[in-house]
Amino acid sequence: NPVDFANSFLTRMAKEFEIVQGLFYKFDAESNNFEPIADYAFYGEEKPQPFRLGEGLSGQAARDKKMIYLTDLPLNYRKVVSGLGNREPKNLALIPIVHDDKVVALVELAFFKPLESAPLAMLEKILNNLSNHFEK
Repeated sequence: NPVDFANSFLTRMAKEFEIVQGLFYKFDAESNNFEPIADYAFYGEEKPQPFRLGEGLSGQAARDKKMIYLTDLPLNYRKVVSGLGNREPKNLALIPIVHDDKVVALVELAFFKPLESAPLAMLEKILNNLSNHFEK
């Protein structure tokens, strides 16, 4: 089940890589959209929205089949909220999941601290090794 897998993945990776927020999108061939199927610590009045190939940064990462990693995110980009307060993440990874040369899913991960290239490459490799969970 892709939804269960996505939720489990986000929870496990949050501990391992200090992810403070995450969204998991799966490509839906019927609507031709990447639809949100799971989230981790997502906070906001608006629900995550679907996107199309090439639309926004997530769509660009999906179209190029290449991870985008941003540092020093602008103020008010996203907020992480807990009972103790709130803080804004400064780093964002958009990781497309490719199976048989097609992007079948995409993950957005936010971090307080920047990640080095080795952990980012490991995340990308883990996701692409598990791409068969998202076959059409």
